[in-house]
Amino acid sequence: MVVRVNHVEDVADKLAQGAVAIGNFDGVHRGHQALLQKARSWSDKRDRPCGVLTFSPHPAKVLAKGLAPQSLFTDDEKVAHLGRFGADVVVLQPFSLDFAKLSPTEFVERVLQSALKVGAVVVGEDFSFGHKGSGNVSTLRQLLEPAGVAVIAVPAVREGNLVCSSTKVREFVRTGNMPAAARILGRPYPLCGQVVQGDARGRELGFPTANVCTERELLPEVGVYATWAILEDGRRLPSVTNIGLRPTFDGAGVRIEAHILGDVDDDAVAFKEDLYGQDLTLDFVERIRPEVKFAGRDALMAQIQTDITDARRLLRQHAVSVDEESA
Repeated sequence: MVVRVNHVEDVADKLAQGAVAIGNFDGVHRGHQALLQKARSWSDKRDRPCGVLTFSPHPAKVLAKGLAPQSLFTDDEKVAHLGRFGADVVVLQPFSLDFAKLSPTEFVERVLQSALKVGAVVVGEDFSFGHKGSGNVSTLRQLLEPAGVAVIAVPAVREGNLVCSSTKVREFVRTGNMPAAARILGRPYPLCGQVVQGDARGRELGFPTANVCTERELLPEVGVYATWAILEDGRRLPSVTNIGLRPTFDGAGVRIEAHILGDVDDDAVAFKEDLYGQDLTLDFVERIRPEVKFAGRDALMAQIQTDITDARRLLRQHAVSVDEESA
């Protein structure tokens, strides 16, 4: 299980002579995963720990307030995903104006050598660090290699003509292009939250929903989506999720409402469990349609049934494609 450390000064010897990947890691997309794979491989060959040095909040929220991107993950989600992709220890360093003023030499000496005691540093080939980004990969090599610390620069990972980046993931999620986001992430975009009490509107219509309250800054475009619902016990069930304002009933405020299906193939298998208070993750596979205002309940109910049919078809296709990729 991954160990979370909230300041470089508290790492002690947890990463001594191990490999440390450095970056923001928002979304933990395929480019980030490539860094972790290199760090993990280096560590495993030498029986040493594998760690990540990342930052909270995103540096742009300190250095360019008002221009900072919306986060794809909360800190807790980022740490958990980094653990799943190979990190033994994640250092979530507080980012402040004072920290930003460290020169490249100070960053290397105080953070990497004195606090973390690294044996190897893994970064992207365009990595910059230190005051005003004045340090780069060449700087790292000049400062670390004479001390016997390996510096590994990893080329950008591409999906077709696109570089895998958090910026592209945000763009695709914001516009509801979930298949494109998944290609950059290497998996469907996950949205996590707690199931809370709603207004029971879905239950009254015969389509009960789990209302998900999330701390996530960035939500997919308003609309109806085919999703997988991952329950606390690990079960992964098909679902139809609406993100929106519920205009047919003059709703107020954006809500996330997931109608969980008992089986991807069988309409007769219903999901009837009470999930209030539980954590629920929704993996977004594809947007079915935008949210619209219907003339009344009957028209809405008919459309929901169509949405369920479409969601089952899309999720069956997704399950087959995942199986083929894994074969």
